[in-house]
Amino acid sequence: MISHPLKSGLMIRSFRFFFYVLTAAFYWAFMRFHAPLGIAWRPFHAQRVFNAVNHMVNGSPLLTYGFTSWNSLRDVVENISAGKPVETYLVSPLPHLLQAALVSTNHAANLSHIGVIGDYCLICFVAALSAEIIYIAIHPSEAILAIFWPVSGFALFLASPWSYRMMLAPWHEVPWLFFYLLASLFFLLNYKYMGLLSLIIAGFYHWQWSFFVFIFYAITYFVDLLQNTKAVPCLLPPNLRVKSGLLMLMSATIVPAIFYYAQGWIASSSGLNLKHRGSSLLFRIGIDGLNNVHHGGLFAAMQFLGGNRASLCFQAAYDVALGNAIMKFNCVASILGVVALSLVGILGYLWICSSNNNLRWLTLPTLWSFSAFGLIFQQSYAVHLQGYSFIFAFMFTLGIVFLMQKVCTLIRLPSALEVACCVPIIAGIMINFVRVSYITGFNG
Repeated sequence: MISHPLKSGLMIRSFRFFFYVLTAAFYWAFMRFHAPLGIAWRPFHAQRVFNAVNHMVNGSPLLTYGFTSWNSLRDVVENISAGKPVETYLVSPLPHLLQAALVSTNHAANLSHIGVIGDYCLICFVAALSAEIIYIAIHPSEAILAIFWPVSGFALFLASPWSYRMMLAPWHEVPWLFFYLLASLFFLLNYKYMGLLSLIIAGFYHWQWSFFVFIFYAITYFVDLLQNTKAVPCLLPPNLRVKSGLLMLMSATIVPAIFYYAQGWIASSSGLNLKHRGSSLLFRIGIDGLNNVHHGGLFAAMQFLGGNRASLCFQAAYDVALGNAIMKFNCVASILGVVALSLVGILGYLWICSSNNNLRWLTLPTLWSFSAFGLIFQQSYAVHLQGYSFIFAFMFTLGIVFLMQKVCTLIRLPSALEVACCVPIIAGIMINFVRVSYITGFNG
């Protein structure tokens, strides 16, 4: 007797990954030819990458202190030669290692083309990790649903405007989320030390997000210690639910921040007199003074819920395409549609936080970190919503898929009808996402 091909766990995973690849290829081809900005680095981002790589392959003095820069190597060297303080935008070489390797092997002419493909693949890997976490969260018993829901999550993540902007000008949130979710899967598979290593690597890509995760565990630990409720273990990965596990997890999230500040202190104290050309803490919070025109309070900080800024619908650059009231109304309406979908996704995410104790150690720290970051750094969230909001793509996808699946379960739909009812809903969400992605401004 021949068993059904979908009865095999390996076969189900193979089908899922086949559809991941198929979806990724289709989305790439579609957006490349139909999106106004296509899928390519924006000029400002390409210049940043070129500058950072140029420092790395030409032995910039900044490398001595573990930095490269988004600013010109020539300007940095001239200031050093003239004995002037070097004020430049310092960044870690880590995200640019593969790009530097391309240039070192005489592939500089293909840097932007290969770089774009590499960034897109990394975003697809993040989408696949999110989809696999969706599978673990809902754990459908029927084979067809074990394929349908993760693939739907993959497609929604990839098609979201939060992901699309990272294809045009990737931020360090992309590798951070990749290694953070990879660490989560390692913990689920009982590879404790691989999970901790991935968590440390995530922090070296973006120490701020890891620092907020550390603050979450620090607050809950001290409150739990004062009340003696012993609630912290349920917020830890399954194989770290002891005191030593908490210490290892907190160390993995705080070490990159300590390293970053130590590295910065050494650089600023050096003979080069290096100074990072970044904004002050109060400026990014938005309370440095009245002249901080980019601080619009919480409402402006929540613009990411729409997937794009509504102000784009009224910019002069779009007057040709949006020269009448109908076009402008529909532009705003499409963004408001994503706002409504985002709120539904948040509802689903809160549902999974409250109902799924097995994943609370992943969902709650992510929710707290994302919310705390936005509530405190209001100006920064309003100005740089394109980068920070990439984290929301994971939260939205997990929440919206979990919500749809639970509603189907509550009304007891058979699997065939569950798929039939949800396909047009998912298609409708993706179409709205693509429409909003088309509105993306010239700087991504």
